[in-house]
Amino acid sequence: MEDTPKTQDSTEYSWQERALKAEAELAKALQKLEYLEAQMRLLTAKRFGRSSEKTSKDQLQLFEDFFNEAESNAEPFAPEPELITVPAHQRAKRKKKKGVSLEGLPETVVEYRLPEEKLTCSCGHERHIIGQEVTKELVVVPAQFSVTKHVQYVYACRHCENHGDGTIPVVVKAPKPNRAFPGSIASPSAVAHVIEEKYVMAVPLYRQEKQWERRGVKVSRQNMANWIMAAQHWLQPIYDRMKEVLLSQDIIFADETTLQVLQEDGKKAESQSYMWLYRSGRYGPGIVLFEYQPTRSGEHPKEFLKGFKGYLVTDAYGGYNGIPDVTRVGCWAHYPRNMVIREKPLSAV
Repeated sequence: MEDTPKTQDSTEYSWQERALKAEAELAKALQKLEYLEAQMRLLTAKRFGRSSEKTSKDQLQLFEDFFNEAESNAEPFAPEPELITVPAHQRAKRKKKKGVSLEGLPETVVEYRLPEEKLTCSCGHERHIIGQEVTKELVVVPAQFSVTKHVQYVYACRHCENHGDGTIPVVVKAPKPNRAFPGSIASPSAVAHVIEEKYVMAVPLYRQEKQWERRGVKVSRQNMANWIMAAQHWLQPIYDRMKEVLLSQDIIFADETTLQVLQEDGKKAESQSYMWLYRSGRYGPGIVLFEYQPTRSGEHPKEFLKGFKGYLVTDAYGGYNGIPDVTRVGCWAHYPRNMVIREKPLSAV
């Protein structure tokens, strides 16, 4: 009878121990389940979501779980696995370096020959060539600045100056080709370089200004901006011709993306504007045209695509609806995401 209370205490202690152990295992399982759910959400968003979407709370939680994974899963007393020595992998040597191609570049050949006094061997006989060792090095010449000075001579006739009746011009200038940018120091090559650096290489004008200054050329960013604006006179006909060819195709891809404009009448710098993109299909000349618009109104693609008759490939944005003579089709890249987010099937062709 005296052992009964001890047995009950031992039984109660055993149940408490089991309960604590079960709670710990449940917490660990819930933590693992939460991590797997977050990973699944991230993989779904990465595969079907937009690349420009802002990071959600679920993704932030996944990042936190990812970086805390080592601490949460560490078991200090777990036995270490046995070490197995793996033989080193020997890669086959390649003669050509990966990612290097020098074909088509102009070459300057520099030859190294023995001087005349060393062509005679110490034995007294003459040395002769038995082979060559050729090595190549890539030489980069940075952008070079130069000035073309146009000197136009002016001529006059002394006879006409003294005896002319005014019907014959007294002063004649030597013919000179018209300037692309009259009244400016800019040449077509200089303006093309500024435009390429800004719109292809994403180098802002203030950085270009500093680059030019380091090379001894002082041209303000305001001048560069004026050059870009003046170049529209030459580029607009090219843009119009590309648009004409684009609208004659039977397939056009379209999309729009947000951007901010710092100085725009009637809008704050923080407000969103839109850049609309139109691209030709796989067959035919490759044409990509951009059009800036301050809003996302569907009237913009209607106006741009006037005269187009064919298939328009877009995402699920309703602004592309109602364009005359256009058959709208869905994009396969957006199709799964629209099924997941909208829970409605989107017809895709």
